[in-house]
Amino acid sequence: DMPEQRAIARILSDLDAKIELNHQMNKTLEQIAQALFKRWFVDFEFPGHEKIKFVNGIPEEWEKVPLTDVVDVLGGGTPSTTEPSFWGTELPFFTPKDVADACYVIETEKGITLKGLENCNSQKYPRNTVFITARGTVGKVCMAGCEMAMNQSCYAIRSKSGNGQQYYIYHLIKSLADQLTQNAHGTVFATITTETFRKTQATRPSKKVLDAFITRVEPFYDLILSNMQEARKLTQIRGSLLPRLMSGKIRVKNK
Repeated sequence: DMPEQRAIARILSDLDAKIELNHQMNKTLEQIAQALFKRWFVDFEFPGHEKIKFVNGIPEEWEKVPLTDVVDVLGGGTPSTTEPSFWGTELPFFTPKDVADACYVIETEKGITLKGLENCNSQKYPRNTVFITARGTVGKVCMAGCEMAMNQSCYAIRSKSGNGQQYYIYHLIKSLADQLTQNAHGTVFATITTETFRKTQATRPSKKVLDAFITRVEPFYDLILSNMQEARKLTQIRGSLLPRLMSGKIRVKNK
């Protein structure tokens, strides 16, 4: 009856509202982090910049280097698609299709088994590994929200200084994505290669400023990932509740 329909609608509406709130919160948090990155590492307005001497347009303790001096550029691979034992749900398998409008990827269209991982050229990449699409849809950037393998149409980017700097590396690669895409080459389709990374220049900041940036933004990304995981669970709950509510298997009281 209509009162029960309204009660069902309220439940679904509340779930939808919380999911949307999480998405909006994440968007705001990433915008803040992006603005902070630009202010500190593009405009050079980091804390204490007034007391720093600039040489050739950058702070004297900083340096211009090839991007490959800052990061390791790692590849991926695909296990045989004709071997069923290579494919399953043990490990998410990232491809360009999995890039979404979010900084993290926490779900992938396909998954592989550990046996599949042993039979392809991908490593098991840890959380916060930066992925950039290199073929087809070129220059899309995101981070792994959990351990993942990756196909050969992407590159995995890891800081040479350890996992703690991955938030900076994410913003650095995003800021250079257009340049990497413009420098991509190919006879049929544009392709980013390891040579593209070697020819791209990056500014390596001082450790003090870099550590301060990581300290500021790390809580943002912890919350973003938590919000995404919560939104995924709420979406699953909504999907399982809806048919039960509509069929009457679960009844709600109109208050």
